[in-house]
Amino acid sequence: KPKAAYTVPLRRMLAHHKSIAVQEVLLASPRIVKDLAAIRSFMALEPHSCIAALTRADDPQGAYRVLETQARHFAGKLGLSPAADTDVWSVFPPECPDAVALYQSIKSFSDHDLEAFQTLLTALSFGQKDCEHFDTRDSLFNTIAQDLIIAMRTHWQPDRSFFEKRSRDQLLVVAKDCGFSEGRSCL
Repeated sequence: KPKAAYTVPLRRMLAHHKSIAVQEVLLASPRIVKDLAAIRSFMALEPHSCIAALTRADDPQGAYRVLETQARHFAGKLGLSPAADTDVWSVFPPECPDAVALYQSIKSFSDHDLEAFQTLLTALSFGQKDCEHFDTRDSLFNTIAQDLIIAMRTHWQPDRSFFEKRSRDQLLVVAKDCGFSEGRSCL
């Protein structure tokens, strides 16, 4: 068995010194750091469960479409294209991304595109932690939603799938809240 020219401890020491040198120079290279942050965010991206759930919905509505459009835009810029019969989430993020190819694509982004890409990645991974329960506490999610002054009626309208999950009594309460009087036959 041929003996390695450099021992493992020596290779480790050289790698440590090379790494710390690159780290030092990165401190003076904010654009490359932003590119690197975007690559790392993209490779570690775990979209919130709302993405998968609404992908399967009959009508995911407007907010979903905005995010999907943005993801499709950046998938194209990164050279990722889903098969014709699949959605963009099959490639965004890719299963086994090539970090060097991603870097080559991302470093060509304008500053505006890079910021929009990083914003998209952060937004896609953020959402209510426990979707099985109503979140009414002072969570980070609710605090951010309040700071953004989210008005749900501008982003979502109750649809058939929502009403099908309601009991008759709950539907009567909704109808009354919407102005239908109890004596009306159409109620």
